[in-house]
Amino acid sequence: MAWYKSQAALIVGSLLLALGLVFTALSPLSRYCKPETPRESKASAKNSADTAKPSSKKPTVAQILESIHQTQKTQYESEERAKQEKSWWHAFACEMKITDFFIATFTLWLVIIGAWQGWQLQRTVDLSRSEFINANRPVLSVRREQVRWDKKGINFVLANTGNLLATEIIGSISIKVVPASKASDFEKESLPPYEHIWVHIGERLVKAIHKTPNLGPSQRAFIFWESGDINETSKALIENEQSVLYFYGLINCKDPGGTRRETAFFRTYDPRSDTFKAKDDPDYERTT
Repeated sequence: MAWYKSQAALIVGSLLLALGLVFTALSPLSRYCKPETPRESKASAKNSADTAKPSSKKPTVAQILESIHQTQKTQYESEERAKQEKSWWHAFACEMKITDFFIATFTLWLVIIGAWQGWQLQRTVDLSRSEFINANRPVLSVRREQVRWDKKGINFVLANTGNLLATEIIGSISIKVVPASKASDFEKESLPPYEHIWVHIGERLVKAIHKTPNLGPSQRAFIFWESGDINETSKALIENEQSVLYFYGLINCKDPGGTRRETAFFRTYDPRSDTFKAKDDPDYERTT
């Protein structure tokens, strides 16, 4: 990486630019804080001497009043000038030492650099945490499916095969009995016909033996999913291979970082072995 692209070089360059601007701004202050020149002092002394020089003539009442007025005016202007010279801006601009200026400037830059480093550190921590969660995210899987003809539904195991806790588990699960003549059309779609009717699976986990709405690492729970398509009539059609039973859906959860993780599954029932087979298609069977 080139030196002018590094963050340290940018900070140093910004500091030097700021110092240059400050020194440029100090130029008019030198004229503001410039003491009275000797020529100005001599002129002021001469004017004072001319004013104070006694007149050979006897002063009139008007001249005496004018003299008093001039004296008071001069005194007032002198007091105002003294107040102005003692103002905070005058003291700050004209009486500040160069060492004080550099100490204040570098202290300010230390504060700025410290805040920047803290922000960078927080970004690094957040990135590391995000990478850790992504590498160890909860992964939900559906397995051990079993048709319960008597209870009109399907039993299955929902397992967390990841390394982190899965919370807020919801699912859109379907059970379909399709005529064998339409099975190929049903499976050739790019995505299954999800119903997107979401059910809070965590509530079913509480009712099950698991007794909690969440699934920790390596934990599993037994779930029963009811369906009107599971009956004695459909059983006979499926066993005679006149119909096909499908069990598919989407299940997602939230990881500790607040990201939703999704699992898709698509299973076909084989009446000869009384088991379900997963479809070999990443659009149908996937985890994110």
